[in-house]
Order: sequence, then C-alpha cells, then structure tokens
Amino acid sequence: DLIKKKLPLTWNGRTQALYIHEGLGKDGRMHQFRRKVFLGILYSFTVTWTLDTPGDGEAGDLSSPVTFAHYFTVSRDLSKRLYIYEHRVTCSSDSPQVDGTCGADGICSEKAGSSLMAEAARGSSPPLETSSFPSWRQCSDHGSLSSSFHSAKSVKVLSYNIWNFNSAEVYGDDYARRVRRIGKLCRQANAGIIAFQEVRFDFGRGGKLGPSQVDHLSRELKGYQFVFQAAMTYPEGTHGRVEEGPAIFSVFPIVSSDYILLPRDMGDEQDTHQRILLHAEITTPQLGQVHIFVTHLSLSEVARNRSVVTMWQYMKQFQGLLILAGDLNAEPQSPAMQYLAGLAAIDGSETENLRDAWTVFHKEPRPAAPDVYDDVEPHDHGLTFSTLEDDVVKRIDYLFYHNPSSVLHTSTSLVDDGGRWEDATSDHLGVSAVFEPVVN
Repeated sequence: DLIKKKLPLTWNGRTQALYIHEGLGKDGRMHQFRRKVFLGILYSFTVTWTLDTPGDGEAGDLSSPVTFAHYFTVSRDLSKRLYIYEHRVTCSSDSPQVDGTCGADGICSEKAGSSLMAEAARGSSPPLETSSFPSWRQCSDHGSLSSSFHSAKSVKVLSYNIWNFNSAEVYGDDYARRVRRIGKLCRQANAGIIAFQEVRFDFGRGGKLGPSQVDHLSRELKGYQFVFQAAMTYPEGTHGRVEEGPAIFSVFPIVSSDYILLPRDMGDEQDTHQRILLHAEITTPQLGQVHIFVTHLSLSEVARNRSVVTMWQYMKQFQGLLILAGDLNAEPQSPAMQYLAGLAAIDGSETENLRDAWTVFHKEPRPAAPDVYDDVEPHDHGLTFSTLEDDVVKRIDYLFYHNPSSVLHTSTSLVDDGGRWEDATSDHLGVSAVFEPVVN
C-alpha cells in the first residue's frame, strides 16, 4: 500500500504556517488570501518478491519459497526528485521454521518479521511482526560485513554529530572529501549501530553529491539499514527546502521507528530550532531487542531541562537495553546532564538506573576553563568539542544507557581520527560503547 504524506511548513512542528497574499477576487475587488504551504511529499511503501532458496542440507530441510520485503520512505521535492529517507528489510517463508527479519546485508534477527503493517501514522513507521528465528542460509548473502557483525559476541553503538554540510571550504570540494572521511571513520569504528546528529537535506548544498546527507551516508555505509527524521523543515529558494534531524543506521534489522517532538519556547532566542527524539527498535542476535534513542538538544538550558524530562518519560515505557545517544549541548555539571545521570531531580522527576557510559570506565575530564590547564598541558581525555580549536575544550556528546541484568556494558571510547582545524572530519568527536550478553 502506498501511503502519501504532505510536508507542511510549520512554525513549531505543530502550527501550520500560512502564506498570506493579496489578489483580485471573483468580485473584482482586492482580497487577502491565506494558503497552506507545502514543501514536498513523503511516500511510504513496501516492495516484495518471492524466491526459491535451498535448505541447509540437513535431513528434511528442503527448499522453500522465501518472501523478501523492503520497506521504504521516499521524499519528493517540489521539482519531483526522489530521495530515500528510510530503508529496512524483512524476509519470511511459508515454512513455520523459517520466518524472519533480515538486514539489508542479509543479517537475520532472533525475533523475525513476517509482514509489514499497512498503516504508517505520522511520527512512526510500521513495526514488523515477530516470529521464530529464520534459516541463516535462506535469508543471508553470507557477505563479510553481515557475518562479522552477526558472529561477534558484542554490539558496538556509536554516537556522532556529523556537522551537517559545514567544512573548511563551505561551498567547495572539501565537503565531498569530508564525507569520505566520515564513512572511513565509521567503518573503522566497527559499530553495528550508529546514531547520527545534524543530518541534513539542503537544496543549496552538496554539489555533485546531491542535497541529501542520508544518501551520502548510505553510500559510505553499504549494508546498513537506516531511518532519518527531520526535526525542522523550511523553504530554500523557489523549489527547494532545508531539513535537519537525527538518523539511525544499523547492520541489524530495524523493527520499527518513531519519534516525539521535544518542548520548544518560541520566545526563547536560544530555542529557535525544533528538536525531536528519534527512536528505533533494533533486533540483534547478541542482545535481543535494543532501543536506540537519538537527539540533538537545544542551546537553551531551560529548553534542555524540559526536554530531558520529556525524553525520560517516553523512554521508560520500553523494556530491554535502552541507549540514549546525542549531542546534548550541555556539560556534565549542568542540571539536564545531572538529571540524566540520576544525580539530580527536575520538577520532582528522576531517572531510574540510567548511566553515563563515559564515567562508568573513565574519570570526568576537566573542561578548558581559565586556570585549569597550564599553557603546555594537554587537555584531559574524554572532551568531545570542538575539533576546530587547538584542543577539544568540553564534553557535550553522550551515551546514556539503561541495561537489563542480561546485558553487560564492557567499554566506552572516543572515536577520533585525529583531524583538527581544516582537516577535521567533524567539529565533534564520536563516542562509542560496547555491550555484550551476560554469560552464566
């Protein structure tokens, strides 16, 4: 079923923006006309096909037809050009023993998807029904990427702000080189799940690569499923638009995705951008269901304090491993970060067993404040921003997690290729954490 959604221009994510103009009415007089403004269209649909696949060669394991289903969300701009914003995959079989969810690279889940629900409401994508574990040979292409992630004993999660289209040469070829560096850094990090921030669709940027950074990332990270959700949308030129928001890439099956709007004060000059919390449920062979949440918080402290409470109230309804990733625009001693770490309450609300992944294994780094460091003293390990200076000066990028007793957090590290100033891959460093199942 094809689902069509118009992309309206809004002032705050809810209120429809209106284009007001004057013109002649049918009565020959001048009138004021109010029209809704639309910037594009989103299409959601599923492509399916069935193939006969061989069995595993065991007694009674005969070939059976397997149906592959690719779920897409595609954006169309005003010039009718198409861009993929979401792509995830399932496979299913008529055999009750072979019914599953496979990644775009052939990885199959422990809890498998047998079909895609037809309805996709605004703010969510259809979840996949779950069933039994599928036959590896019937759903896998045995690619080196899929087998290495599937057979690993642990899952690494990476949070990374990619600095949208910025670069030392904003409109030159430097961005194309920087995209390649982003892809190389992410591949070398060997993360099965990546939470990106500052991902843009920008009609006036990208040059020959095109305006969609989701496209750029998916070319660099082949074999990953992905979902992107714009937090803000506004017009650019006559037929263009600009969108920015978070994205989640995964070599493991993305079972479902949704998002919530975070509070915004239009009267606060530091809270001019709409912010969201993007959520994806991901099935991994090592840890079972993993819930990834990614956001890029406001520059306003008041807005951040409201947002973290809203985020936790949403997150705590889910079971299993919960991971919150993002550029949170706040240092560890701020009220919002103290709240997330379970060290302080906000308006009577407190988090429960939510841990800052960095401080589990490392001491808190000192920010670059006056009289903290000598002139030649290197800054503490763990600071993440900004690579556009001689040394990073503060920690504002985080991974928080809430883990069940069956999951162990084993390490946390920075993801840094050493690039600074004009050689910076991003103005932020990445943060990664590794999780593995508890062995009894």
